[in-house]
This record gives sequence, structure tokens and C-alpha cells, in this order.
Amino acid sequence: MGISKCDHILMILGVCLNMSPEEQEISTREMIKGFNDKAIEGGTVITGGQTVFNEYPMIGGVANVVLSPNEFIIPKYGRAGDVLILTKPLGSRVAVNLHQWMRLKNEKWQKAKQFISEEETQRAFDICCAEMSSLNKFGAELMRKYKCHGGTDVTGFGILGHAKNLAEAQVESLDLRLHSLPIIQRMAYMQDKVTNFKLMQGYTAETSGGLLMMISPEYVDPLLREFKEKQQFEAWIIGDVIKGERKAYIDEKCKIIEVEQITQTVK
Repeated sequence: MGISKCDHILMILGVCLNMSPEEQEISTREMIKGFNDKAIEGGTVITGGQTVFNEYPMIGGVANVVLSPNEFIIPKYGRAGDVLILTKPLGSRVAVNLHQWMRLKNEKWQKAKQFISEEETQRAFDICCAEMSSLNKFGAELMRKYKCHGGTDVTGFGILGHAKNLAEAQVESLDLRLHSLPIIQRMAYMQDKVTNFKLMQGYTAETSGGLLMMISPEYVDPLLREFKEKQQFEAWIIGDVIKGERKAYIDEKCKIIEVEQITQTVK
């Protein structure tokens, strides 16, 4: 919706029950520090929250902001001819799972290592961490600057799930056609080698995923150029908006873009 500011955050912290008191103290302190660093980068503050005990260490929050109608984009005014842009690569769930299996040296890793090396797994995980720790703040600013007709984040429903939700919300009868998928290097190949993540079907959940935007063709090049100059990594053209029946789909001849590097920057 192009919202780039946040008034305050309520933090939710889960302290891991399976850690020693010393491990709990260290991990909790570092998680809070990292969370606060990102809040500062996003131009906001943490004003409270809740702490619970949990099986795994966990941190998150609820962001709050009050805006006037002209300060955000209602995501339902797409137009035929719009270009679909995505600001982060896909495949984070595959990368995180592979890395966890590798650390545990479990049965799933014994299967996975037949197809991918530890070096490749670590490289994919590093890309994943860089994109997950990159804020969508600047992307949201560009949505407003370049008169985006609507958009969505790409998280729990996967790229196609969110694209379908966006298509169904449109005032006009439009389809969203995805012709390209930028995916973290080797993750498309690994998506069904151990378990089927449904990455190529568009339903793999993404953690801290990017923004999917509907942009007029004349604004695409300047938006992509400005995004790269600021973020130091690419955004990608992944599809188009056409007349249709408020559906979204992945084209049969969809191109896979292998993403080999992302540099995290703090601006």
C-alpha cells in the first residue's frame, strides 16, 4: 500500500525454553538489539510489547501508524498494460530449511547433499539473510513516487497466492500474468529434491518478502534504476497486467532468474 512510515512498534519476544539461562540471556539481548537497530533504520521506536517462553527463540512485532487517505495506495486500481515488479527474490523458505538440515546433519540433509554442496547451501542462506534483513521502506516510497496502481507484500501465501489476492481486489476485470520468477541461486533446482516446497507453483511462503507492484510502463525504468542505486541490488520485472477475469497465474514458459548476490545496505 506504499506505507513507508511507522509511528511505533509493539515488540513480541519469545525466550527459548530449550536454552540454558546464559544462552537465553545472550540470544535475547542480541535479538532485541537487532530488532531495535531495524526500528531505528525504519524511522520508528519500540514503545512496549510482550515476552513469552517458547520452544524456539522468536521475535516480531505489531507496527502501528495513523495516516490520511492520500498517504497510502488503495491496491485495487490496476490497469491493463501495467508492469509487475518484485523487489526481493523468492526461495527464502527453501534456503532456510536447507541450512537448518545442513547444521543438524539430519536425514533430510543426507538426501539434499546429493544435489547441493555445503558451500552452495551457505551462499543461498547468506543471500536469504541479506534480503530478509532489508526493509521494504524505500520500495514503499517508490510506489507513491511512481504512482503505483496497487501492490502487496509477498509473504505467507507465496508469490502466486498474493498475486491472486491482488487480482481479485481490482476494480477492473484484469489478470496478473507472471512470466519471470527471480529465485535465490539453486533454490529452484532444490525445491522438490527432498520435500515439495511448491516454489515453482508459486505457493512457497516467504519470510520478510518483497513488494509486488503494478506500475505504468513509463515509470518502470526510472523506478528500477532508483531502486538499484539506493538498495544496491536489483528489483525485477516479473509479469504484466492484462484484461481478464481477476485471476493470477504463472505463464507456462515462465523464466527463472537465478539471483546470485544481494548486498545489504543501511540507508
